Amino acid sequence: MFYFDKVLAVNPTHLNALINKGNVLGKIGRYNDAISSYDMVLKLKSNHVICLLNKGLALHYLQKYDEAIACYDKILVQEPKHASALYHKACSKSLQKNI
Repeated sequence: MFYFDKVLAVNPTHLNALINKGNVLGKIGRYNDAISSYDMVLKLKSNHVICLLNKGLALHYLQKYDEAIACYDKILVQEPKHASALYHKACSKSLQKNI
């Protein structure tokens, strides 16, 4: 993460650094921080599939299932058969007891 922060100090809108920083933050359980990183990317590119998917996962882990599903739905508008979005949406819905 140190190197991503270095890149972002020079270029705060560097998409790959923001995405990868979000990924690292998510892996260590800092989901709110990961979401903030993904949101910065989504402000620049609102339909970024990887950010929407990973933001959805972070929201899912925070038990914010409706918000997670909204992220997956944005992906499914672009790619109706996106396997990961369908799978994770189903997981969130099942935890809501909404089959």
